[in-house]
Parts: sequence; C-alpha cells; structure tokens
Amino acid sequence: MFIFNLLFVLLFGSSVPVSYCNQPESINDQSSQKSMVSIYQIDPLEKILLEQNSFTDNQDTIRVARGEVATVQLLVMGFNEIANPQMNVRVFSEKNMTNELKGEINRVGYVGATNKFEKPSSVILSSNTNKYPDVLFPLGEQGHDYEKNQPFWISIPIPENIAPGIYKGRFTLGGQIDNNDTVLKKSFVIRVYPPVINKTSLLVSNWNYFDSRILAYMNNGVNVKKYSVLYWDLVKQFAEVAGEYKFNVHFINPVEETSYKIENGRYSFDFSNFDKQINFFQKEGTIARIEGGHVAIRSGNWESPFLVKVPEITNETTTIRYLPMNDSRVSDFYSQFLPALKEHLIEKGWYNIYMQHIADEPISDNADSYKQISKMIRMYMADAKIIEATYAAEELSSYIDIWTPILGVFHNSYPYFEDLINKGTEVWFYTCTGPQGDYANRFIQLPLIQPRLLHWINFKYNSVGYLHWATNHWLSATNPYKETTNLKEGWNGGDAFVLYPGYRKLYSSIRLHAIRDGITDYELLKMLKEKNATKAKELTDEVVLSFDRYNNSVEHFRGIRKVLLEELSK
Repeated sequence: MFIFNLLFVLLFGSSVPVSYCNQPESINDQSSQKSMVSIYQIDPLEKILLEQNSFTDNQDTIRVARGEVATVQLLVMGFNEIANPQMNVRVFSEKNMTNELKGEINRVGYVGATNKFEKPSSVILSSNTNKYPDVLFPLGEQGHDYEKNQPFWISIPIPENIAPGIYKGRFTLGGQIDNNDTVLKKSFVIRVYPPVINKTSLLVSNWNYFDSRILAYMNNGVNVKKYSVLYWDLVKQFAEVAGEYKFNVHFINPVEETSYKIENGRYSFDFSNFDKQINFFQKEGTIARIEGGHVAIRSGNWESPFLVKVPEITNETTTIRYLPMNDSRVSDFYSQFLPALKEHLIEKGWYNIYMQHIADEPISDNADSYKQISKMIRMYMADAKIIEATYAAEELSSYIDIWTPILGVFHNSYPYFEDLINKGTEVWFYTCTGPQGDYANRFIQLPLIQPRLLHWINFKYNSVGYLHWATNHWLSATNPYKETTNLKEGWNGGDAFVLYPGYRKLYSSIRLHAIRDGITDYELLKMLKEKNATKAKELTDEVVLSFDRYNNSVEHFRGIRKVLLEELSK
C-alpha cells in the first residue's frame, strides 16, 4: 500500500486520495457522483464553442502511422468546480506495459474573431461570443483563465521505430470538489499502423517575421534589438517550431539580412547574419529550400509598378531605399550584389536549393515592371529559380520558374497550370486573406478540417508546395488574443498568425496541429499512390470533391483515413 500511495503522490500530488484504486478500469470511466463534472472525448477536428452545452462522447480509436503525432481532445465540463486541479496522462502498449509513450497536455484557449467575411463560407462557424478555440497553453501557465467547459489537448508523438499495435491511454484529473478529494479518469485507445512518416517531401513555407516591433510581443512590449542575444534566442524558437510542424522552406530576405560597406562605388558584403539565421533552421532539419525574400515592392496602390530595394549606407547606417528600375543606383547595386550572393550560396552548398522572389502578388497591371526586374535577376543569377505568389498566370509566362498562384487563381486557371505541371514545372499554391467563400483556408472561424484539407488539395492537383504569408504577424491584430481579425484591413481571424506570443516563448495552436497533420496525410497519400494509384485517387476524391467543394464531415474523414492506413498496411 505504501508503494501505491507513493506512486500517486508522484503523479498527482498529495491531495489525491488512496480511494483512486477503487475506480473502474473500463474505457467509459467517468466522473464523481457528487458533481456535474464530467469528461468527454471529442474528435480533435471538432471545435468546441463556449456556448455549447451538449456533447457526445466520441470514444473512437485514434489511428496513426509511426512517426505521426496522436492527438486526443478531452472536454472537462464543469472544470470551474474543481479546486487545485492536477492532471496526468499515461499511454502504454497493450502487449508490453513497460513500453510507455510520452504525452503532453495543453489547455485550449479562446481568442476573439469577429466575422468579417466578404464572401462567407457555407460552413462558417458562428459563435455568439465571437470567441473561438485556437491557442494552446501548456499546463501551469499563469495569467490565463480556464473555462467552465474546458477542452484539453493531448499530443503523443509516435516514435518511428515503435511496434505497431494497440496502445491504451489514461487521462487523470485530480482535485477537490465541494472540499472532497476527487479523481476523475478518462481512457482512450490509440492504434499505431505499420507505415512510417519521417522526412516529408511536401514543400511548406510559412513566413516568419523578425521585425523588432513584432518580437516586442514576446518581450513585454519592448522592442528587440536586431541581432542581439535575445533576438537570436527568439529566432531559435521559430526554428524549433518549423522542425516540429514540418515546415521545410525558410523565407529570408538577402538584401535586408546582409551587412554592407561601400568605398569608391564598390560594395563589400557580409553574409554572416544571413548565414546564422539559416543555420538555426538547418539545425532543426527544416531547410529543404531557401526562399529568398522580395527585392521589390509596389510603388503605391495595387495596380502600381514595382520599385526595387537598394541599400543606402551613411555613416555605417544602412537604410533601404525603393527606386525605379531606370535609376542607375539599381544596376550599380545589383550588378555587384547578385554575383556575390550567388558565389556565397555556392560556397555554402545552398545554391541548388535557393529560390528568389521578386515582388509579391503581381497582377496583369504591373506585369511589365515585374518582367524588367526578373530579367535583371536572370542576368546575374541565370540558373536561380524564381518563385512567386501570384494573382497572374499567362501574363508572366517564362518569367517565373516556380509558380505559386493563390488557390482561387489555381482553380480558375487550372488548365494552364496543369499543362505546366505535365511539362515538369513546379507548381505550388498559397492562401492568405483569400480566397474566401467555400475555398479551404485556415481562418479561425472555419471548421478545423479545412486547414488540414489544404494538403489533400496539394495531392489531388499535383501541387508540390504550399505557402502562407505569416506565422506571427501579430501587428495585424490589435491584440492577438482579444481580436485576431484585422478590422481595418478586413483580414479574417487568424489569417496573420498560427502562433501566439508569450514572454520570450511561443504558443502553438490547434490550427497549426491540423496543418501538420495535413502534411503527413499528403505523405501517406503519396505512399499509397506508389502502391495503388487508383485507390489513392479514389480516397482523395472522397474528401476533396473539387477546388472549392469538400466533404467537411469529420466522421467521413476519419473513415477515409482509416482505409488509407489499412491499405498501406497490407
């Protein structure tokens, strides 16, 4: 008995009673008879709204491949009735009880998102509180209120070398209800299938912003000096996130991350900070491609021509100027910078994975100025790949190497892009503030299945990459927790970030988990295509009906994914 009591003290603290041993072991374990507190298993693709008061306990098996992350969402109804709550999760192999998997419990937090869709989705979620579940807080974080009906998010990384089979988990919540020590339990089942997910092939870019004003959100509102010790500590955290969530393309602007000196019209270049940033991400295994940031921006409104970035050095201070292509300072700088950048990338062994942006989202009206800059890039870096997120298609033919149309343009111009794909051209797609309507996106007000389906779209339409403009552009919200919608710009909730700032730390989100799971889905579908292309297409078509039509049923999706895993296990 002493050993048993000691175990519980170690797991839950001294308040947990010995009477725990009398609790039943069935999967339907439930809560105390003395309160209305109860625990429900809710599919992690279901968003739990604050105003909900009726739930169905979903005890379906969690099905994963090796190398994936198994996710369990548990809702504790009446959580505010529990004093001094303490939680624990344990997962063991059904065959070998010494084989324990590590699980992490996070609390699902709610953030503000005011519905400002110009073209509403037919499946948009509506909350009368304008609050939606998204951010994930580690247990023990202070300063964040728990909800009466509180969801918890359990993540269990599945090792690549683990034995396939059944694993049984147990979530335990201890505390006091009406001054009585109480223990509540909830069991769940994980089935691990034989397929293995390791390094992913889908090219995924989510842009990070290291502007001092943005990093200030992680520093109690105090700007973070560029290249300071704290700056690099924060950058490292973003690299770790990229590794954890399978982002393998790193966006970095070479013009802005290079140091300069000029003497008698000749530039010298110091790439050490550029290299240091890439090295952080490379260390996390996230550098399948380096995505060189834009060298030009719009001169005014959306239709205006592009101006080119040129550094101006005065008294060892560098200021970026924006100049028209016919300004001699443009050619003076780029005739020196681009060959030096190319030479440096070759020296580092990075040139073959380097891609260069020119100007963001060109359209027909400014295609001519885009072409001029593209010609300059090709003059000095002839074999570098030009990548662009674009609203234009045929207008920029031969000026872009890696096409990244917004999803709506990908749809509307698909015959053009399909022809490019068939000829061996690399085609990605991107989402941002659009497309709206019934297109899949990662807005907070959309069902959680939608950001996951983005990568089923990748597979269905042979698109090998996905881009989104921001992981952490918190400046696009008045407060990333209180209101995630940029009401002034009309950007929908969550468009500008999937990460949340803490004090010198980052918090993940349930959307980010869905995106990662979609990336692994893509890899599983590719594996099945190699084995049975007809079946892979059949399963994909059951989920993605067309570019803007999907089966959003979570139950249906789980059935399809079960078949996917079973087919790969034959």
